[in-house]
Amino acid sequence: MKSIAVVSPSPDPAAGWSNRLRIAVGGQGLIAHAGVVLPRLLADRIGLTAGLRWLVARRGFDPRRDRGRLLTDAVAALVAGASCLSDVEALTRQEALFGPGGGASDTTVLRALDELAAHLGTDGLPDGRWARMLAEVRGQGVDAGHRRQPGPAARGEGGRASAHPPRHR
Repeated sequence: MKSIAVVSPSPDPAAGWSNRLRIAVGGQGLIAHAGVVLPRLLADRIGLTAGLRWLVARRGFDPRRDRGRLLTDAVAALVAGASCLSDVEALTRQEALFGPGGGASDTTVLRALDELAAHLGTDGLPDGRWARMLAEVRGQGVDAGHRRQPGPAARGEGGRASAHPPRHR
């Protein structure tokens, strides 16, 4: 049986679920939506979960459910096929996928989405705080990509690593 172990723990406390993550092909206790773990892991590792937590944080309000975790779990549930808030609630309650404690209720997800919507301008675009957070997360994702050893397909002209494919002349 092939397995991949994720060995680098994340500094984000909400990512503790992934510290001993193993992805295996075959075996017992299989789950149908195992691929939903990867978008969650990516969000945690590039700082999107922590960024969303920071974005919707309000002074004097300590939510029972981590809003960053809740929002990234909701997106992961949508990736897995959820089409409404009750689907998000049902999918995130699967402990094999989302860990112990289960997901948030549909009304809690709706409140978190409302908190996120408060950071949209009248034109529907993210406000400055949200845009800065997204820029930082994108930067962390790009930095993480550059730290990896590029394979032959990622090498530019002259064998140097390139973020863009070579232009054809």
